Amino acid sequence: MSVTIRPYRRGGWEVDIRVVTPDGAQQFRERKRAPVSSRSAAVRWAEGRERVLFERLMNPLQELAPPKEVPTLREFAPRFLEGHARANRQKPSGIAAKEMIIRVTSRPCWVTKSSTRSKVKTCNTSKAA
Repeated sequence: MSVTIRPYRRGGWEVDIRVVTPDGAQQFRERKRAPVSSRSAAVRWAEGRERVLFERLMNPLQELAPPKEVPTLREFAPRFLEGHARANRQKPSGIAAKEMIIRVTSRPCWVTKSSTRSKVKTCNTSKAA
């Protein structure tokens, strides 16, 4: 493992980090511009980055996170109205406006898996009009 600091062309410092596993089987190299301005700060930043890269090289499975479950608009709309608009005690007219916007603009385009392409096309053409 080594860290080399050299002046960057446009000012600042370039950091060259080389990380090798103890058995020498795997190696990784990263060259970046340091996000700090002084040389001593660039050295400290590079040494910290070197530790992070070494940990990633030794334990690559920790890096993979499970994909985040993102709700569809159909699932999110009622939760938004209950959890945000009503929970924050917004005016009834504001809640009614949000419900109307959801009903008029997005609800006609909610498509199920069993729907056909014609439903999608009609939804797209009705928005264009």
